[in-house]
Amino acid sequence: AALPAAGIRIAGENRVQEILEKYGKADVSFHMIGHLQTNKVKYIADKVDCIQSVDSVRLMDEIERQCAKCGRTMRIFFEINAGREPDKTGVFPEALPELIGHLPACPHLAFDGIMAMVPNAPAENNREYYLQMKALYDKLKEEYGITTLSMGMSNDYAEAAECGANMIRVGTALVGPRVYPAKE
Repeated sequence: AALPAAGIRIAGENRVQEILEKYGKADVSFHMIGHLQTNKVKYIADKVDCIQSVDSVRLMDEIERQCAKCGRTMRIFFEINAGREPDKTGVFPEALPELIGHLPACPHLAFDGIMAMVPNAPAENNREYYLQMKALYDKLKEEYGITTLSMGMSNDYAEAAECGANMIRVGTALVGPRVYPAKE
């Protein structure tokens, strides 16, 4: 209830379990922003309004299958690994044509943006990545009519916004760092 009162209309979550625990408790639109395993899509297909972390044809196919079951179209963003870091999810920009080319096979998916992940570095070190992602976004906006460039987090959102982000992910700044229980 505090989020809508503060003017926040979209809540991004990194984990499916977090969405399931919070769904229906606040009048917000949920976005899945963390890595999504195909076996978890069935739990959120009818609960989220956007999946920002699409990074494979296999995941696209599962989102399509689950959305067809519940009769809805899912907004998706392709997640871009801007820093080409091997330990991060997301695709390199040159892999986008394969994903975009698969969209006709997925009528329940609406390609509406890209979500950029940049290296965990001081904000000033990421400016070049942000400018590259803005150029990619502009190209995709012209070709496909996408509307969203999601980039920047609590530590670097101002730099991302200066470089063209029109959606930022600032959960840590708003609610503090997440503490996840240890895995058993």
